[in-house]
Amino acid sequence: MALANAWQSERLARGASPTHLFAVAGLIEEATGKQRLLEGESLVGRRANCHLHLNDARISSLHALIRWQDGQWFVRALNSPNGTWVNGKRLLSLTDVALAAKDRLSFGDPEKCWLLENVEPPVPMATPLSSSSPQTIEGGIIRLPLADEDFASIFRGPDGEWCLESREENRVLQDGESFSLEGDIWRFSCPNQWQGTTRIESLRLINDCKIIFSVSPDEERVELAAGCDEQKVRLGNQTGYYFLLLLARQRLKDIQVGRDSGDAGWQHRDDLRRMLRCTETQLNVWICRIRSKFEAAGFLDYASIVERREGTGRMRIGAQRLELNVL
Repeated sequence: MALANAWQSERLARGASPTHLFAVAGLIEEATGKQRLLEGESLVGRRANCHLHLNDARISSLHALIRWQDGQWFVRALNSPNGTWVNGKRLLSLTDVALAAKDRLSFGDPEKCWLLENVEPPVPMATPLSSSSPQTIEGGIIRLPLADEDFASIFRGPDGEWCLESREENRVLQDGESFSLEGDIWRFSCPNQWQGTTRIESLRLINDCKIIFSVSPDEERVELAAGCDEQKVRLGNQTGYYFLLLLARQRLKDIQVGRDSGDAGWQHRDDLRRMLRCTETQLNVWICRIRSKFEAAGFLDYASIVERREGTGRMRIGAQRLELNVL
């Protein structure tokens, strides 16, 4: 199966919305069918930290560079004595050559070819350096597996920065930065001008809207909507909305007793887990699904619907204007 189709099929199997699928640029080794996604800048070589690591004596430590620039993929042969080829033609060193879909690239040996599956732009991803199985963005979030079926997440913050959120830390990540999770080293990659494929009519911000909860009398059903100017954006219903409802009730309660807005609404995750009778993993799944819903609805600051206070284990709903109704 073609690389892009394989990645899309995997996402559909996990329940991803087709509007959030990406045709992922990547290489396929013709002899083995081995697949490698391309980051915005992908080094090819024998060095262990190369994006395409080839452990072959004919491969130089830094052999070639494949990169996305000005809306197109290019390959550059570095100063390797054993050469780099595109469609059987050896490249001059340090010269960028444009690539097209289905081009065949060879490194060190012209008989060993990698097929460029497509020429779609790169997408944000995180790759474990111990393997070559990257986690790509889906619904505005990159999910990174941890022990005990838990996960960390990377998402775009309200100021446009990329944030890593895990049990150990919350911090900003830069393109190309390596970070550690439970002893594993990961590398984050993000194109400079990446945008998701979701089509939106206008830019929305959570704090410019009223978040409206509609709750059934038995509280088995929670529907969510956002009132933005005179428009009402319906966000449907899902299990995780009850978690968000608890956060909303706490924030409204704190405001009613006169607590400062900066201190209102914070609840410890352990207390929330006890109230909801859920695991840490389930709590994180709900947070990711809620953020993905807001991302799909066109909210630039989708991640801030659930805020975390670093180092405290506390979280709250990020919206200040809240309304609770009975279905």
